[in-house]
Amino acid sequence: ADAEALLVPALTRSPGNPSFTAQLAEAYLASGDTAKIAQATPLVEALHAKVPDNANVARLLARVYLETGHPDQADTLYASLIAAQTAHPDPTLLDDRAEALLRLHRPGEAEKLLKQAVADPDAFPSRDAFGDAATHLAFAAAEIDDPRITLQALALRAKVQPPSPSSLFLEATANDDLHQSSKAAELYKQFLAASGGKLPDQESQARQRLAALAHTK
Repeated sequence: ADAEALLVPALTRSPGNPSFTAQLAEAYLASGDTAKIAQATPLVEALHAKVPDNANVARLLARVYLETGHPDQADTLYASLIAAQTAHPDPTLLDDRAEALLRLHRPGEAEKLLKQAVADPDAFPSRDAFGDAATHLAFAAAEIDDPRITLQALALRAKVQPPSPSSLFLEATANDDLHQSSKAAELYKQFLAASGGKLPDQESQARQRLAALAHTK
């Protein structure tokens, strides 16, 4: 909010200023306000039209499209950015495109990109960025019923991030799919304790599976 208060009048005095435009768009994206995030779209589209070869602006526009519910447009931009990095594509860029592909219900393509991304943890700018990519890989693998890759991805995530309700649920269902019943039951219990009513659909599924697993003992 403080940045926005400075940038709006600055951009009024210097219309079209690339730096002010990009920073204001980023402030809108960070606000969490749907209306403000929507305002970022015309700002960055206009900037991208002026500097179509600027990779940073293209990437910012892709993020804006993703946050405003247009993953198809985001994917087009991310794909072109990756194509320009033929030798060693930025793993965070691969992760970004995979997020767009997941929203487009194309998990197989997302999994392929994410496997490439997490192959070199040291290429990520931070441990959290690597953990996020590993989490996305776990989700992509779960979407295509690939529980072994889900567990491998979660093991990578566990090296840099603590368990979350979502990761516990993914780990539980993957073990369940692999008929590791005792492990799955323990993880379902951990998930229910951690979730605390925040994920009702998954909690309902976890309780059903716990009952089913108890019945098979």
